[in-house]
Amino acid sequence: MEVKVNGRPLDVELEEENNLGEVLKGLTEWIARQGKGILHARLNGEVFPVMDKKIASMPLEDIHTLELEIVEREILPEGEEEMFAPTESLDASTIIEQLMEIKTHIPDLAGQLESVSISLTTGGQAQAMDLLQGVAKSIDEIITLLKNTRRLFDLDYQLIQIGEQNIEDKIMDLKSLLAEIIITFENNDLVMLSDLLEYELAPMLSGWEEVLTILITEVEKRVN
Repeated sequence: MEVKVNGRPLDVELEEENNLGEVLKGLTEWIARQGKGILHARLNGEVFPVMDKKIASMPLEDIHTLELEIVEREILPEGEEEMFAPTESLDASTIIEQLMEIKTHIPDLAGQLESVSISLTTGGQAQAMDLLQGVAKSIDEIITLLKNTRRLFDLDYQLIQIGEQNIEDKIMDLKSLLAEIIITFENNDLVMLSDLLEYELAPMLSGWEEVLTILITEVEKRVN
């Protein structure tokens, strides 16, 4: 998919976006941070209403070109200022609070994974699955917050170092391990699953306290 803003190609890094609406969500936030809004939009060469929910659900494979004309918000036609407002709050203090809150829960998550591992090997599989669902939800929240933080503050995670790695490396390592855990779970290999949770995922998550501390510092630099 080719994206152009005011006639110039824009390098868009797609992550977990599946449709046009999800792509536009990130773009409108980026545009709003510049104090601008969308005046006109073209999809595959045709003008389209950005707020149309039917069009927003269009899968990315059906999109060849997305062209946006943006202008200062002050000169948008009356009523369109809200139409193209960002869909998420850009309040830096809220983001920092969320990052700090997740950071305080990291030790608990690591401890829960050890409990899951013990339950898996001692016959308490039902309890283990309940605990694991809670941990999985928390990890998903971490990944979502990281993605939102990067977008809202134009952070390049490849440039933020943690020891010999950067934040992007850390994210990729976490996603890779989660993929391995899912495969192990689907294969019903409880012994391997137990080992992955206790000896790999738990230590990896413990290291995310440092990652979040550094990320909070980077966000605060952008604010100050």
